[in-house]
Amino acid sequence: MQLQDIVYKVPIGVIPGEGLISRVDIGKPLGLIKMDRRVVLGCLHAAAISSWGTVMSAFAQKDQPRRRKALAVSIIYETHSLSTDNELGIATGWNDGQLSEQGRADAKELGERRVHDGIDAVFASDLGRAVETVKIAFVDSRIPIYLDSRLRECNYGDWNGAPVTRIHSSRSEYIVQPYPNGHSYSDVVRGMATFLNDLANWSGHRVLIVAHAATRWALDHLINGVPLENLVDAPFNWQKGWQYTLAPNWSSPGAHAKEPLSNLAV
Repeated sequence: MQLQDIVYKVPIGVIPGEGLISRVDIGKPLGLIKMDRRVVLGCLHAAAISSWGTVMSAFAQKDQPRRRKALAVSIIYETHSLSTDNELGIATGWNDGQLSEQGRADAKELGERRVHDGIDAVFASDLGRAVETVKIAFVDSRIPIYLDSRLRECNYGDWNGAPVTRIHSSRSEYIVQPYPNGHSYSDVVRGMATFLNDLANWSGHRVLIVAHAATRWALDHLINGVPLENLVDAPFNWQKGWQYTLAPNWSSPGAHAKEPLSNLAV
């Protein structure tokens, strides 16, 4: 499936034109719903009802009047739990991957840590290892879960599934230049910028993002101003979440631009 086939900003459980599915059994896919030559992916439950009791998309419609003063959005970021590829030293990239036995235990612990942490919504990468993480973590929760392909790991192209050592030894070369038949880290930043521009509509809320290393670098770059050159070569030190604050009415330069990624038009 190519990137242009993926519909962004569609909450799991809500199909445009079909109304609200308040809960879908975990693991039971909604299937592939073709609309305008695009595909809506759905596999998790979500109670996607706004505070005003109407069916909403994951992101507030921009043409709706502001109902209150814009406030900051509190972001908690967590990586997907340990995968079998992580244990084998494989760089999964845009492959789905799956959690290891330890990863499934970690995902359960993540849920126990965050389910009563004041989270209003969970946004996750639509790659399999991230989806599996949130499915396990929030299986018994009514917190709405939304999948978004803009939260994917960097696409290593021909190197998806290559040894981690091959990727780590040359990451700085692909900040602007795309991986062979893949994307660059600047492409990940552009995707994250559009995501954050939409997330700014969750004014005054606390949200959890579950994604990958490159998406965390994009957050550090866009919100904290850390140069990508410093991020891609830094060692990864896992921790129990990172915190970010998205300023009111946040907007990144070029966030609305319909600029193609390296090889695939958005």
